[in-house]
Amino acid sequence: MSDWNELDQETNETSDCPQTQDVANDSAPESHEDITPVIEENNTSAKKSFSLSCLLLEYVELFVICLGAVLIIFSMIFRICTVSGDSMMPTLKNEELLLVSNLFYEPKSGDIIIFHQTSETHERFNEPIVKRVIATEGQRVYIDFTAGIVEVDGIELQEDYIQLVNSLGYHTGEYTLFANHNFCMLPFSDGTTHRVFEATVPEGCLFVMGDNRNNSADSRDQIIGFVDARRVLGQVLFRIDKNTGLKPVN
Repeated sequence: MSDWNELDQETNETSDCPQTQDVANDSAPESHEDITPVIEENNTSAKKSFSLSCLLLEYVELFVICLGAVLIIFSMIFRICTVSGDSMMPTLKNEELLLVSNLFYEPKSGDIIIFHQTSETHERFNEPIVKRVIATEGQRVYIDFTAGIVEVDGIELQEDYIQLVNSLGYHTGEYTLFANHNFCMLPFSDGTTHRVFEATVPEGCLFVMGDNRNNSADSRDQIIGFVDARRVLGQVLFRIDKNTGLKPVN
C-alpha cells in the first residue's frame, strides 16, 4: 500500500498535463480571434466588389434598353434625309440634313414633304424627293405660267417663299416651261394668250411643286404628275444645322 501511495504522490507531483492543457486553452482563443477579423474583412470586400459589379451591370442593361427604345422610336417616328439639288431653293439648300416625321401625319397644303416616286425611265426619280404640297385630293389647281401665279379652288396663293430664276440666273415674274410640262394656251380678253395648267387633284393624290419654280421637276411634269399620298414618307419639320442645331422649316 505504501508503495502505491508513494507512486501516486510522485505522479501527481511530476504530472504537467493540467498546465499544458491550460496553456493550450489560453493560446487557442487568441489564434481564433486573430483569424476571424481577416476573414470578415475579406468577406466584406468581396461583398462590396460583387455589389459594385451588379450595379454596373444594371446601369449597362438600362443604357442598352434605353438606346434600343430610342432607336425604335426614332426609326418609327423620325427619318433623316438629305436634300439633293436646288429645286427647293431658297427654302432648302443642297445637301442640307432634314428631320422628317410621319407620326399621325395627314398632308395638307403648304407642307414640305418627302415622298418616293417610282420611274422606270428616269433613275433620278427612284429616290426620296422633297417638294411642297400645293393642293390635296379634290382641289382644283390653276397655274398661269405667263403671269407666274398659282390658284387653288379659285384663290391665288401668296407664295413669298418661292424663287423665280430663269436658266441665265435672272429673276423673272413668270414660270419657265419645259418640254414635259402640261399646259395649254388660253386666250384672255385683253388679246393676250397665256400658257396655263388646270386640273383637279384625284382622290388619294397630292399636287406638289418645288419652291424654285423654274428649276424643279414636280407635278407640272408628266414624269412625276400627281403624287400618290401613300408614297409620302413624312413631313419635313426641321433642318439640322451642325452649328445651330435644329431649325424649323416653313
